[in-house]
Amino acid sequence: IQFVTELSFPASATLLVALTGCLITAFGTVGFILHSGAKRFLVNTLVVLVGIILAVLAMLYGVQYAM
Repeated sequence: IQFVTELSFPASATLLVALTGCLITAFGTVGFILHSGAKRFLVNTLVVLVGIILAVLAMLYGVQYAM
């Protein structure tokens, strides 16, 4: 929280979205380990892809605040 208070609002929102994407990706990969089978494979793949997309887009968008 201390780190985010020193950032501007767009930079802290970008950081929050990037960390949320990482958390969703981790949740999806744990789903691969815990739920085996073809029925859950598609759902876990979609969860991992959404997390990766969120993290990558936030990092690409956040480059303008890093400079």
